[in-house]
Amino acid sequence: MIAERCDAVITMLPDGHAVRAVTLDVEGLLAGFAPGAVLIDMSSSSPVGTRELGERLAARDVRMIDAPVSGGVRKAEDATLAIMVGGEVQTIERCNPVLEAMGKQIFLTGALGSGHAMKALNNYVSAAGLAAAVEAVLAAARFGLDPGKVVDVLNASTGMNNSTLNKFHRFILSRAFDSGFSLDLMVKDLKTALEVAHSSGTPAPSPRRALRRGARRRRHSVQAWTTPPWRGTGAARRNGAGEEVVSYGPDFGTEMANSDPKSNELKLDPDKLYLEEILTDRRVGTLRRLTPVTRDGAPDATRPVAYVGETRF
Repeated sequence: MIAERCDAVITMLPDGHAVRAVTLDVEGLLAGFAPGAVLIDMSSSSPVGTRELGERLAARDVRMIDAPVSGGVRKAEDATLAIMVGGEVQTIERCNPVLEAMGKQIFLTGALGSGHAMKALNNYVSAAGLAAAVEAVLAAARFGLDPGKVVDVLNASTGMNNSTLNKFHRFILSRAFDSGFSLDLMVKDLKTALEVAHSSGTPAPSPRRALRRGARRRRHSVQAWTTPPWRGTGAARRNGAGEEVVSYGPDFGTEMANSDPKSNELKLDPDKLYLEEILTDRRVGTLRRLTPVTRDGAPDATRPVAYVGETRF
């Protein structure tokens, strides 16, 4: 067991649930830790969960610090990450040689859990900058400006942020979409930032609005198409299995790919990627176009495009 052979173990996992699982399971890290050992959690975990885990470890005389990082793949490769560290000062000092091997800037943020709180709030600010920049570049392109020049101007002006500087040319405008950080992880970090705000009684309407919009499943009349262009009207809703579906009427006339002919439901696969666009048409109303895409961002012609939205019929 790895914990039996180590004075300190680093975890860098997708979330705190995974950290607790590998630590507290029957054959997990805690079963092998010797008294005085240290768990260094460098994941982007919930600060509340981190403090609870720290209490469980302390009861067995095992120390813990939270030390999430920022800087992405490039700074990880050249060991220049920013590291936000929470925990007891004496324990952090013991771990400094390990942290200094990975990071150029090490910030002591306070008690256990404070590093994870800082990381979540940092990623909230980063996500807000990305969202604003995407909307601005899209509006500029539709106005007739060259997207690349727009990003160059932003980077030479007060609109510059981490996304315009490090992501747009390399990952977005190039359509590489391989920055190494998924939208699912961004959503998770927004939820954690909202948790931090709630715990301190601080209003945070922006992440709440973004999460509510992403999770909302409304029942309403729709006009729906797929590709090839079968047509019909129906309703966007959850079916009995909890899947998001677009129900369509008999006027479609042709069985659709990825649909259930018995229930007339087009399933929107939660495990697949969709490019979401909001379209406005004076005759039809507002439509939400969901275009299936592959992991590299290219359109996926093997799955149907769905148009879902409020109509004026």
